[in-house]
Amino acid sequence: MTTREIDRVAFAEQWRQWHADHEKRLADPHGFLAITSIRWLTETPERFEDAPGTWSAGRGGVTVVLDEGEELVVDGVAVHGRHDFGVIPERGGVFAGFGDAVAEVAKRGGHHILRPRHPDHALRTRFHGVPAYTPDPAWAIPGRFLAHD
Repeated sequence: MTTREIDRVAFAEQWRQWHADHEKRLADPHGFLAITSIRWLTETPERFEDAPGTWSAGRGGVTVVLDEGEELVVDGVAVHGRHDFGVIPERGGVFAGFGDAVAEVAKRGGHHILRPRHPDHALRTRFHGVPAYTPDPAWAIPGRFLAHD
């Protein structure tokens, strides 16, 4: 195995910046820590306590039916009644706003999901950072990433 020279200061600074960015994304008001549930949508319409509307999914994609007084904002447009999100590609998603929250409508593993994200979720509001060791260049090894289709 060959050894390569690594600038320790630059390595540590790059890692610190990556870590700070990672924590910022986690703590975002609609970031990962704001997710209150993960709902696997089926053809059977269902209501959930953390998102407005009755949700279902089929071959044509995800559909929500909003009751009187309920509203979602999709791409800056207020939606009432029935809304079809259409076919969502694998790993794709759409965010629909309601109040200070958002509903992420996505496709994962071939299944449609709904992930409501609320900024007041305790997991997010109690977040004080991700503990980590001081970065060490000895942990860095050359590699090549090949995405799986």
